Amino acid sequence: MASLLIVGRDQRVSVPVRACLGRRGYVTQIYTDPVAAYAPITVGLFDVVLVDIGGPGDDAWRLLGQLRSAGYSVPVIALAGPWDRTGELCRRHGADDVLGKPLRFDQLPDRVVQRLRRPATATADVAGIRLDVKARRAWVAGRQVQLTDRELALLQTMGREPGRVFGRAQLLSQVWDRVDESATNLVAVYVNALRRKLGPGVIETVRGAGYRLTAQG
Repeated sequence: MASLLIVGRDQRVSVPVRACLGRRGYVTQIYTDPVAAYAPITVGLFDVVLVDIGGPGDDAWRLLGQLRSAGYSVPVIALAGPWDRTGELCRRHGADDVLGKPLRFDQLPDRVVQRLRRPATATADVAGIRLDVKARRAWVAGRQVQLTDRELALLQTMGREPGRVFGRAQLLSQVWDRVDESATNLVAVYVNALRRKLGPGVIETVRGAGYRLTAQG
């Protein structure tokens, strides 16, 4: 299943978009900072990127320009406001498609499908782990392992910043889109399952703080 990134600070846009695409079975993640989103996009973790354009001066414009000027061909759908000529400007900055706001959620999945038909690089490097996002496979120290959708999303999330400690509540929010503190044990279950597949020394437990992914090789 395809992996999608939603970039935007306005949760009134990003959360419903994630819910809509999640119902279609897509693995989705939200990045609120357009500047910080550049790195995980460029290592090939996502099949389609949806960028919410907040208005003139929004860092989302900078993200679009950076991706195209650097030669990255990941399909980008801009979610644009109602002001004049925004769609034209989005395409000039490198967006492949533009959806106007307020969004038509009946159109959104079809537009994603259209972008997915475009050939894209399937493999990515996450902290020295080779990852095939579409097939949900990873290669660690010459071994191939199969991942579930949640395990893939968990690895992608921690792989954005190898060495950074991610708390259980933070991972629950980003991977499961939940804020229920009583459900953080779910994170431990999936981390342990992922750890068994990837092998020792890949995911470390930081007592009282959370987990971190260590760079391999």
